[in-house]
Amino acid sequence: MADPYSAVDLHLHSTASDGVSTPAEVVARAAERGVQVIALCDHDTVDGVPPAIVAGTVLGVRVVPGVELTCYHRQRSVHLLGYGVDPDSEELAADLARRRAVRERHIARVIQRLAQLGAPLDAERFEALGDGAVPGRPLVAKALVDAGHVPDEETAFARWLRKGRPAYFAPREPQSPLPAIALLHRLGAVAVLAHPRLDRNEDLIVELAAAGLDGLEAWHARHSPDDNARFQRIAKRRGLIVTGGTDNHGPAQQPGLGELPVPAEVVAELDAAIARRRV
Repeated sequence: MADPYSAVDLHLHSTASDGVSTPAEVVARAAERGVQVIALCDHDTVDGVPPAIVAGTVLGVRVVPGVELTCYHRQRSVHLLGYGVDPDSEELAADLARRRAVRERHIARVIQRLAQLGAPLDAERFEALGDGAVPGRPLVAKALVDAGHVPDEETAFARWLRKGRPAYFAPREPQSPLPAIALLHRLGAVAVLAHPRLDRNEDLIVELAAAGLDGLEAWHARHSPDDNARFQRIAKRRGLIVTGGTDNHGPAQQPGLGELPVPAEVVAELDAAIARRRV
């Protein structure tokens, strides 16, 4: 394995949601870096999982089938990583279709507000940029750059899309993480709370653990070493597993794929948790 890359990265995104690389390109980058186990966890879709698994079989990279479910609880975002999902599950497909519809209504509201603010987006061009991916604010930011309203996506977020800015809206259709945890368990998958420090969700861990949460994402691009250690302690105290990943969306993002020191033993713990859910 090539230093300084970890052998494990359990939180990656592709063009199936808001990443910039195709699933096969994500796997190829992992192979180039000697990353042996990855999880593709696109937002509210598993469309990228089958092609990633095919690429992984060819390139010698194990791909854990995953998804990142977008929830909203007590006026804040809660993201659940589902590991071990079956991309062919009809129940999962129905849930993801509902989530996509919620996202589309929410993004339509954002786009309407941007037009009122003097930054209109062409509907056909927006759809073409998305290329069938699940829509989200990163796609809106990309469309704002494409339309010439801002020089880059960071400016789009800073000016309009970030929380507290004029085109940011809290979801009108809150989606509790509690039924999402139950859904993942019915599917034989495990539910892990994504980047709890980033979403400031540490106070929800006890409630979510009581509802069956399986684990915490301790290693994350936006977690400090102290955060990492704290969430490992919390997980041990609550009987939860720990996972980790860069949450990487493309080659330009730092840290890059495999650039967090996620220990290889978390994969065995994750596998064991998935096995327990499938009994």
